[in-house]
Amino acid sequence: MTDSAQVNADVSAVSREIRVFLSSTFRDFNEEHKLLATQVFPELNRRARERGVELVEVDLRWGVTQEQAEDGHALEICLQEIERCRRFFIGMLGDSYGSLTSPERQLLKAAQEILEQRSWLEGMIGQASYTELEIEQRLQQMGGNANDGRAFFYFRDPAYSTPRADAGEPGWRSYDPSDRQKLEALRRRIKASGYPVVEGLPNPQAMADRIKDDLWALIERLFPEGEQPDALDKDARKHADYRRSRTGAGQYIGGELHRATGAIAGGGRAADPDHRRIRSGQKRPDRQLDGTAQPEPSS
Repeated sequence: MTDSAQVNADVSAVSREIRVFLSSTFRDFNEEHKLLATQVFPELNRRARERGVELVEVDLRWGVTQEQAEDGHALEICLQEIERCRRFFIGMLGDSYGSLTSPERQLLKAAQEILEQRSWLEGMIGQASYTELEIEQRLQQMGGNANDGRAFFYFRDPAYSTPRADAGEPGWRSYDPSDRQKLEALRRRIKASGYPVVEGLPNPQAMADRIKDDLWALIERLFPEGEQPDALDKDARKHADYRRSRTGAGQYIGGELHRATGAIAGGGRAADPDHRRIRSGQKRPDRQLDGTAQPEPSS
């Protein structure tokens, strides 16, 4: 069986749901996340449902409580969610490396098994950013085969960040020489992985448009036209997906419509019957995934 055929068999045999983990630094990708949430995923879901497919956006930007960030569980939650997404992953990078993870002693106090389960984390906790560890978790799942076609990476042109960084807005550029080196090393690591990388995207809309095209191509490859399930099969799969969402690892529940209570980039998000999104809790936390107060400080 070819790599592509194996991917199709793996997904189709289990579920017609695609859970996509979104990874990026925080403040400098507000606009991209807003476009994905209000334009890209609602449109793709409307089209995907014609083929009996559910597309779920897993965005933890607002999904970790203050307590979880402070007690060291934030990283554990992130890595578990990436695993639950069955390797469907979108990584976005700009000119900021992002905030560092909690010191290892703080993490181990909360989740001592995390290093036992992921030996590759040794020496990285407290030294690497959340964004790098999310990406590394996905690359570790690769198993030496970048042909699974489930991960996509997008590098925004650093020129887009320049006016904001020069104006002193925090979070748009990393200035620390060590963070700059880590950011460049991360870009090289991604490019060497063999996964598709789109570079030089000039603005958030260009990135959102390219992500939409790539995700639709993925749906067409995994669930071709003419292979839609019948009504009974759709109902059975819907119940199976719901059971998995209720019994899977972590606390994030899929398949529920909601009205987001936190504003993104200054704008609210209305409930959309075609938009499925994973988050935690009933209110926006007052701290971000990395434990820093909002907004994320400049690296």
